[in-house]
Amino acid sequence: MSLATDLHGYLTRRADLADLVAGRVYVSSVPAGVPMPYLMIQQISLESDSNMAAASGLYTAGWQCDCYADSVATCDAMADVLRLALDGYQTDDFPTVSLEGISLEGDRMAASYDRPGELNYTQRRSIDITIWYTTTVPTFPAA
Repeated sequence: MSLATDLHGYLTRRADLADLVAGRVYVSSVPAGVPMPYLMIQQISLESDSNMAAASGLYTAGWQCDCYADSVATCDAMADVLRLALDGYQTDDFPTVSLEGISLEGDRMAASYDRPGELNYTQRRSIDITIWYTTTVPTFPAA
């Protein structure tokens, strides 16, 4: 279990997001042939805090949440749900880590013409979030 598992579980349990993507929430990669809309989340950075004694167990993780859809309206709806679900979120509900908080860091929109033979563009909206959490750290014998 990990932060990725906890975040994925939280997002797939959200009824408002499930209505938009029909359960298609993926971590790091999307299987071939998956229909849109879908959400892909991936960790893009990780920093740990330490002091003179050892690691503190506090981590700061950067995550990118990519919404993919056939229409701008659907991408916007997915982004709104993500923003409301994540920005400022704090809970004891993550089973693997102790979540300290989540904040929205960025939001961008793009369109790509990457489906040969079709006149439709793939809409993509990327939401960047920062997650602060604590977890157990290794302990070492005294020197």
